[in-house]
Amino acid sequence: MTPSLNSDLCFDDWLVSDKLVWICSQCTSLHGTCCHSHGICELHPTHHACFAITLQYGDLRTLKPWDDRLFPDSNGSIIAVSYEARRQGVKRNMMAQAAKKVCPDLRIVQVPVAHGKADLTIYREAGSAVINILSSGAVCERASIDEAYLDVTAGAQQLLAAAAQQQPAKQGQQQQQGDVAGANRQADSVPVNSSPEPTGNGGIIPLPEAIEDWHVASQAPSAAGVYAWWSRPADAWAPDEQLLAAGAVLVAQLRAAVAKHLGFSCSAGIAHSKILAKLGSGLNKPAQQTLVPAATVSALLNPLPLPKLRQLGGKFGEEVMAGLGINTVGELAAIPLARLEAFVGQEQAAWLSRLAQGKDGEEVKPRTLPKSISCGKTFRGNTALNGSTAVHKWLQELAAELQERIEADRKDYQRLPQLLTVSIDSAGADSEGQAAAAAAAASSAGASNIIGGPTAAEAG
Repeated sequence: MTPSLNSDLCFDDWLVSDKLVWICSQCTSLHGTCCHSHGICELHPTHHACFAITLQYGDLRTLKPWDDRLFPDSNGSIIAVSYEARRQGVKRNMMAQAAKKVCPDLRIVQVPVAHGKADLTIYREAGSAVINILSSGAVCERASIDEAYLDVTAGAQQLLAAAAQQQPAKQGQQQQQGDVAGANRQADSVPVNSSPEPTGNGGIIPLPEAIEDWHVASQAPSAAGVYAWWSRPADAWAPDEQLLAAGAVLVAQLRAAVAKHLGFSCSAGIAHSKILAKLGSGLNKPAQQTLVPAATVSALLNPLPLPKLRQLGGKFGEEVMAGLGINTVGELAAIPLARLEAFVGQEQAAWLSRLAQGKDGEEVKPRTLPKSISCGKTFRGNTALNGSTAVHKWLQELAAELQERIEADRKDYQRLPQLLTVSIDSAGADSEGQAAAAAAAASSAGASNIIGGPTAAEAG
């Protein structure tokens, strides 16, 4: 089976005109062995200041993206933090003034507000702009506002083919130069070294000059580790590693395109499956890319707690850990297949065994648009809803936002949602509040008439 290469790109903290955004993009393969890259994007002012985004409403009923949203006295809850601020000890969910105590230079940015809640329009638009660039160089599946999968197999194979065509010409030039040099040395009675000069790339694909932000998992986290891996003899390379290297070059080109056209820096993890690419992307960031060759998979996966794998982060993962008495991916990999089959059945056992080896087998489905349009709000503490009037008011606000976004989506993409879902989590509410919420939800859902199109609308 022909190996396939995918890039799983994720974007970190973006500053969009002093507005911070977190976007993530990932990639998978259509068939065969996969290579993925996971990356991070951020845009900062030239002075690389510490930034944090806060949520603070009060009388901020409508705060537009173009308004002055630097709020030095805000004490809202922080929902996003730049890497500069993280290094100073600022964390998500901190109150803004507490964060300023650990980072006095912190610049506090209020998220735009509409309908009495956070307005993420500029962040969705930033994500779409990045998706447009990524999809120009690969098959792209947009999973959400902050996640997309790229299959870069075709582009990587083209790079390999071009390198293969150039190699004979280079060898001919080197041989001709060697013959001339040998004749000159013989005339001067100097011994001739017949060994060819090392290419520095294993004879696979030329290693780009600018690799300061490249890494190889399990190697020293630096360009030196990349060079050591890349300059191995040609016979030391496996076919999937050739594709991995070509994919790294292509991902670097996509990252450069995003930086050039949008001003966002990207980080990426490049591996043979989507799950490994996502893990690899977290090894070195921001503005880095990390290759995860097959030979490094065990060292990367084995120490990981099972919940670190996205597929095992929920209830099923808890059942596996409790039922098998294990905690890490390495422990799962060591479980005999027969025992796994006795515990979860043959099909699930085979899937778990592959997952423990970093193989998820997921394919990329070409899609650059979101599958659903949703909005919601959480009410905690003194903002908790305590009656049908408050519930109905907020359902109207959510419905108004949803309608605006549906109309914008219809204008841009000529589609309409075909399903409306209203969900209310009334955990901890009293029975009167639960009844009011249920009645309001039923009324809102029944009054809606959303038809046609490939998307779903959600309000919660």
